[in-house]
Amino acid sequence: MGKKVIALLVALVMILPQMGSMDLFAASIGTEAGACKELGILIGADASGVTTEYLATTPTRIQAFIIVLRLKGLYSEATEYEGYDNFSDASASGWAKNYMAYAKSHPNLGWGGYPNGTFAPADKINGQAFYKVMLETLGYKQDIDFTYADTLKFAQSIGLVKKAEDISKLGNFTVDAVAKGIYSALNTKPKNSDKKLITVMVEQDIITSQKAVAAGFTLDTKDAKIISFDAVSNNRIELEFDQTILLQKADVDISQVGGSSRLSILSVESQGKTATIITTEANPFSAYELTINTLVPTTNLVVKNYKKKFVAMPKDVTKPTVKHEITGRNEILLTFSEEVSRETAENLSNYMVENDVAVLSAELTESRKAVRLRTTNMLSTDFYRLTVQNVCDTAGNSIDRYKVPFDGAQKDLRNPSVVSVRSENSTTLTVTFDERVDKITAESMDNYYIDNGVSVTNAKLDDTGKAVTISTTEQQSGTIYNLTVQNVSDSWGNIMYRKDYRFVGDSTKPTATIMAVSNNEVLITFSKKVSRESAENASNYVIDKGLTVKEAVLDDSGKVVTLITSGQTLRELYTVTVMQVYDLWGNMISIYTGKFGGMQADTRKLAYTAKSDGNQIILTFNKRLDKSTAEDNFNYVLDKELGYAAKATLDSTGRIVTLLTANHSNGKMYSVTVENVEDIFGEVISSDSNVCTKKFVGISSSSGSSTGTLNLETVVTVNVNTVDLIFSAELTEDELEDMRVKVRVPEEYSHTMPASLTSYIYFVGDKRNVRVQYETDSSKNPDLFKSGNVYEVVVTGIDRLNSKNSANIKMFAGTGTPNTAPEVLSVVALNSTAVEVAFSEPVKGITKNQFDIKNSINISDISVKSSTEITDKVTLYLSSSTKLYDSVYKLYVRTGVKDAAGLNAVNVGTGSSNNYIEFDGLSYDNEAPYVDTDITVVDTYTLQFAFNEPIKSVSTSSFSIKRTSSGSGSSNVIIANAKLADDKQTVTLYLNSGYAALDSDHEYELTINSSVADMQSLTVASENRKLQFSGVDNDPEDLEVVASYINEDNDKITLMFSRELNISGLSTSDFEFSGAGYYKSSSDEVKYDEKSVTISLKNELDNGETLTIKITSGGRSRIKDYNNQKLITEELEIETN
Repeated sequence: MGKKVIALLVALVMILPQMGSMDLFAASIGTEAGACKELGILIGADASGVTTEYLATTPTRIQAFIIVLRLKGLYSEATEYEGYDNFSDASASGWAKNYMAYAKSHPNLGWGGYPNGTFAPADKINGQAFYKVMLETLGYKQDIDFTYADTLKFAQSIGLVKKAEDISKLGNFTVDAVAKGIYSALNTKPKNSDKKLITVMVEQDIITSQKAVAAGFTLDTKDAKIISFDAVSNNRIELEFDQTILLQKADVDISQVGGSSRLSILSVESQGKTATIITTEANPFSAYELTINTLVPTTNLVVKNYKKKFVAMPKDVTKPTVKHEITGRNEILLTFSEEVSRETAENLSNYMVENDVAVLSAELTESRKAVRLRTTNMLSTDFYRLTVQNVCDTAGNSIDRYKVPFDGAQKDLRNPSVVSVRSENSTTLTVTFDERVDKITAESMDNYYIDNGVSVTNAKLDDTGKAVTISTTEQQSGTIYNLTVQNVSDSWGNIMYRKDYRFVGDSTKPTATIMAVSNNEVLITFSKKVSRESAENASNYVIDKGLTVKEAVLDDSGKVVTLITSGQTLRELYTVTVMQVYDLWGNMISIYTGKFGGMQADTRKLAYTAKSDGNQIILTFNKRLDKSTAEDNFNYVLDKELGYAAKATLDSTGRIVTLLTANHSNGKMYSVTVENVEDIFGEVISSDSNVCTKKFVGISSSSGSSTGTLNLETVVTVNVNTVDLIFSAELTEDELEDMRVKVRVPEEYSHTMPASLTSYIYFVGDKRNVRVQYETDSSKNPDLFKSGNVYEVVVTGIDRLNSKNSANIKMFAGTGTPNTAPEVLSVVALNSTAVEVAFSEPVKGITKNQFDIKNSINISDISVKSSTEITDKVTLYLSSSTKLYDSVYKLYVRTGVKDAAGLNAVNVGTGSSNNYIEFDGLSYDNEAPYVDTDITVVDTYTLQFAFNEPIKSVSTSSFSIKRTSSGSGSSNVIIANAKLADDKQTVTLYLNSGYAALDSDHEYELTINSSVADMQSLTVASENRKLQFSGVDNDPEDLEVVASYINEDNDKITLMFSRELNISGLSTSDFEFSGAGYYKSSSDEVKYDEKSVTISLKNELDNGETLTIKITSGGRSRIKDYNNQKLITEELEIETN
């Protein structure tokens, strides 16, 4: 049908220029002619275009025949046809004789001429003949669907014409009548089609939907649905549709609720099923309504009358920052601190490289936080200067001009290699390279091969340029696979050697523990992440004694499922069966049966409490809430000065809602009213003002009473004698030492605990996660937390820990998971003289004598300096006389390496058995360390950078800084302190705030001392010891007290600060105390660390009073940060308990 329609349109275009000359007639034309003109079907006979005089002319028979040729795709063939047999009037027909000869020799076309042997090309066509053509365009056939005599009647029967007799009565069938016939045909459904012809043409890309709509046609459409709406910032809205659709600016309208103002739509970026709307600045915390009506369908899809109320987010006023990396001879990678707009990020005029280097392209990556600049070649021997300016974030904040000098990168001659292959799930692998790799070669599926019948279906390089996510067909759990990687090159064109890497699918089945937490809630905690589809299938959980599972909700950790049940009977023992729940690898849990005791019914009505937290209101409900009503921010009515809540977020417990609001004034009384919020069983909160309305006292975002509060968030059962405590913020070493952890059985349960327990407490992962491992007098590895039982943890000893409403007490369930010995997870050669060993859990007892590499590899040193250090990773440094080569080696680990509690030895051989770990050696030598990041100038007195590998140590003498550009005063910059981070790679240099600061008008040079060396004592090469950077203008944050806490006994005060502290000495004489019954004692003492100051009082303070603390001028001068800034806080007040 597409070819026929094209033929019709082109033929009609051809009709018009062959009409006679016409005068300009400035009268309006009809809808049908206007539509045909808009589509380009009618163009007029001359420069006058489509006029009423032109529309009054009548087409001829030869023009109609050409329409048929076009319909059948024979026009070109007929134009070139030179047959000898022709009609008798051909010789007098000029340009038309070829077409007439073609008609003569192809009688099957139905144009046999008149009985007298003539064709009569100049005769006028009539309506019957024209509508025969239209019917055939719509897929109907003469003498099959209709007879020629009944053409007009049949056209009337299918709605192509209103009245057949009106067409037959026309004396002249004019161009206007042709236009009406075409217009009617386009609005008619072809034979056996459920869509109009115009829609079919759009689907076949014959006419664009934009042209069809502009011409006044209404296309057949179906509705697309918006499945996700998110106002992510003040002027940015993100939408997700259920189908691919193109959204345009004209489709969107945003008006203020209860007002007359509108937001202008600056841009709409559609990509597949998502769209991002950028608007002018909205009034923060005001309500708006978004309306979408798509004017132009996308593959027949439209959005009509979509309306969504939302509240404008606070305005983002933070400027984006950037750092750069030279990734090749003609490539620079820019990494921004936040998402940036595509328009500014890909504008070449925003980038300049001085010294005859042209920026050829700027490509914003998928994350929208990185831009890859392609340039002409840069020479390693030359010096360049990069300028980045006018790049804006999505809120329109423009970057401060970034101007930095750099040397042309030294050519990289080393081939890239794979450092790890990790199986994520049954269809995903992550391959990590040791350097940035070329996107084209990294994403070529031909460069990856997996054996045992598994195929690679996709390869995607991430923004780091080092990790490739490989999608595969289904892998089998427990099967060992071999991945071959080849032909992947780095940005310098170095191609990696073909190499094989083994990986195995996870074959362990998930296990579960069970605990009832309310009369209608049962927690199922799995040992590993499980698939959402199977975990949230309520039919996979069966509870006896008539208890119904109404819903199953998987939390964000992917491990904990909350079963919403019908009402339990108090103290009734229930059995729950868990089945057909799969982990991400497809391993199905063995049918698991656990028990729990019924909890008391909660007969309370839905209620809540409210408290201020700077620019948030924390609402804590007494029951689990329905998520949709809880997160509808229009269900919360605030005081007028706060406006609306911009966001309402329900936490994983289902009971706490956090409202994002305008900033609260410290001490001011506010109110909040909750409407229409339901619990999980549909009970709506009462409209009684005593229930739905709460007052609370504002706490400003700068108030010390809220900032830094520590909460015990949850307890995770690791195994039968180990639990992890997860806190809301990092703890200090002192807090870990002071922490007291007690495990007990809740009062409502009858099982018991051993009388004597010994605990081992240590950090695992970051300092938010504290692991507690227990032993008893009779066992180093007791079966303590039994499956089916419930326990609770009580944490004390940390002053800033929130203990109100028993917040420091958390319940957890027992488990059947044993405490297995630690294992070696991986062994990776970093170079010919360094090997990294990773364990399955934190271990200690690490010394170099605990490791043996066969054969005869001498281990000269290790990265762990004390056998008491707890870590899950160690690097072994090998003697240069026994280097590794590209061979397979065996690592043995002796039993002196134990878990962090020192109870269970590592599960590896003793050095003489066959229990070992194989790993691939590397033949290339250790490289000298070098700074592989940009120098990040944090503020006018602080800068930070990182080495490519761990280094031994740093001091202020390890570095020097001088100003290289001209200026007044000394060019030397004074370094007050140098700190090496825990990763032993990141260095922070603190400049002395008592001297001249860095300045954006100047350039600087950092020199690295020759004493700076890696863990194998290889020093920084001389050519890498000097680095250039530019100054900035943003001053460092003031040093001030941002939080204060007092313990329950009112005798210990903790002060938290805005910056890390560098205190050399402090005493109680540096503070003056008054109020709250304070009585001075010589036993009062002060302790401090990098984060806090703790004041311990001999005498307890009075309850419920205000303590005033004045910090003396001497105290403020002694409380300094690493930049030697003095404390600005002079006085603070603390409310005692």
